[in-house]
Amino acid sequence: MELIGHLQTYEWGKYGKESVVAWLYCNSIDCRIDSETPYAELWIGVHKNGESRIKDCLHPLSEFLSKNTHVIGGLTSEMWCLPFLFKVVSVNKALPIQVHPSKVQALDLRKRMPRIYKDVNHKPKMIIALNDLQVLCAFRPLRQIRRFLREVPELEMIIPKELIRNYLIKPRKEWFIQMLLNILSREEDVMETTITCFLQRLENESEENKTRYLYNLIKKFSEWCPNDVGIFMCYFLNYFTLESGESIFIAPGIPHSYIQGGLVRSVCFISSY
Repeated sequence: MELIGHLQTYEWGKYGKESVVAWLYCNSIDCRIDSETPYAELWIGVHKNGESRIKDCLHPLSEFLSKNTHVIGGLTSEMWCLPFLFKVVSVNKALPIQVHPSKVQALDLRKRMPRIYKDVNHKPKMIIALNDLQVLCAFRPLRQIRRFLREVPELEMIIPKELIRNYLIKPRKEWFIQMLLNILSREEDVMETTITCFLQRLENESEENKTRYLYNLIKKFSEWCPNDVGIFMCYFLNYFTLESGESIFIAPGIPHSYIQGGLVRSVCFISSY
């Protein structure tokens, strides 16, 4: 049985024939690929904001599953219809850094702030790279974070010097949280000055130093999202590239961002996005 997935054209997606999503989607409905369209995601599942259809009859997948409960098991069908959402993703520029709650946190957030948190489920995910996929995921080892704090002077423009000094002497959790809060609450003009200083300082440095201090990555971030407070988070989160076929599991509570590349991912079904 062939399915037609639901296309999402978010602005961060790859355009035209550069997107694997474009090829999959347009082949399934026999249409031409538009070079001006950002083909970002192809959803395969029963999500209300983008349900798959049966190719032969164009009926919703949920309708088929409700009439053929043996396909996914009777109990699963009664509880969920389909307990996961499968996506193919083509990323042209970095997505916002995101963190998803655990099951317990999701229940609590839904109870306290139902207008904002519309779902009671968590969102663990498995991702597999389709080609070279650049990722930020989870906090770096302490020694790496401390090295960047010592060696990147621009960080003192967005984090109080005393806070950095205290953390380098004794890395306490509350000071780490305060550093992140300082970064993520910085005004746009402060970020602009800080990023400009960083790029100008490293512009004529050796390639070795540019690589050591992630110059090209930060320059790319500054072009995609000028003056964004998350630009220097690559000094606190692991930055790496997955090769085609490599995978990672991202548990609830783990900060992460897809920077560039193609992937498939399976996420626990939620209804809030």
